[in-house]
Amino acid sequence: MKEQDARRRRRLGLLTVAAAILVLGTGLAMDQLEDHVKARLTDSRKILIPLSEMPTQIGPWVGRDEEPDDVIFSLTGMDEVRQIRFHRPGSGWVSTLITYSGRPRIAVGHYPDVCYPAVGWHIEYSKSILLRADDGQRIPAQLHFMTKFTENMYAQIYVVNTLIANGVVTTDKGAAEIRTVGQDRYQAQVQALFVGAESEEHVLDDAASLFSPLLQQLGRHFQGSELTMAGE
Repeated sequence: MKEQDARRRRRLGLLTVAAAILVLGTGLAMDQLEDHVKARLTDSRKILIPLSEMPTQIGPWVGRDEEPDDVIFSLTGMDEVRQIRFHRPGSGWVSTLITYSGRPRIAVGHYPDVCYPAVGWHIEYSKSILLRADDGQRIPAQLHFMTKFTENMYAQIYVVNTLIANGVVTTDKGAAEIRTVGQDRYQAQVQALFVGAESEEHVLDDAASLFSPLLQQLGRHFQGSELTMAGE
């Protein structure tokens, strides 16, 4: 009986040690997995050419730099932001915001239909459009017409924006915010504010004239090659 009790105690001791090793090993493995996931979520795909090196003359448009709002960095998690005020003969000025994030799994988009109402603008309508460039290119984008009333002022603006998700120009927010761990992705946006535009027709003409050469330039900055239009 004593030998049997001793054997039982030894087996119980071995099982206890094995269980402790298993628990410790599982904990270490989970810690390593958590560290790996955190690293993948925070890894940033660096832009090939910084936005700061982009020229201020794009096609027929000549621009000058404007200071972007600090909130764009603090709230959206964008890695790079540049804001340029463009003008071409016969057109008004266009304040153009360009953002880039190599961390689309944690970045938050800076979308006109969210950000402008937050500062008092009322969206009269929004719609998906295809900007028709002179070279026949069709650029997917969104058009927003907004108004603002105060005691002493009435203002109206048009905003045209498009997204770039890993080389594809799109209006699909879901595509631009893919957060799948282990994929090398980036998210970017071009957003153009038109003030004093005569009509929607003029806005669409100016937007096509600006976006076509601008997206060609951004393709070089983002990935060293041309961007693809969604649906092509």
